[in-house]
Amino acid sequence: TAAKRRDPLRHISAFESRRRRASATGMTRNTGPPAGKPPAIDREANFAQVRKYLGGIWYGSRGETYEVSFEGHTHRSQAWTCWRDNTVGKTPYTLRWDGNDCVIWGTDYTLLLSELKRTPGSPTWHSAKGKRPFVWSRGGAGGAGGG
Repeated sequence: TAAKRRDPLRHISAFESRRRRASATGMTRNTGPPAGKPPAIDREANFAQVRKYLGGIWYGSRGETYEVSFEGHTHRSQAWTCWRDNTVGKTPYTLRWDGNDCVIWGTDYTLLLSELKRTPGSPTWHSAKGKRPFVWSRGGAGGAGGG
């Protein structure tokens, strides 16, 4: 038809055509970052949140304690040590941080800072392998999960 011949965007999908027209006329609903560019990460602010919500002494469900110390670390740090103290003794574990929302314990457990902000008194370490999560607490032993 004549309308199809006049449409310079006829070779692309109808959806893409509508998106391009809306963008060209300023009527787009996309308010996020430009395509292909991730949102900027403010490592310094995120690190302050990690320190606030995760630092200190925590208790596991089996009477063990976990101490997360950020002494000597800055927002440029990508990892720090967590010490577990139980009947066997003290064991160091490395916690790795992605600079944004995710702290990784070993190769299996992940803690999301966004989740910890909602429930600051009980960090939950989720297993990538489907194991039961570890849940720490500030007030002594008795939290859910394993240790």
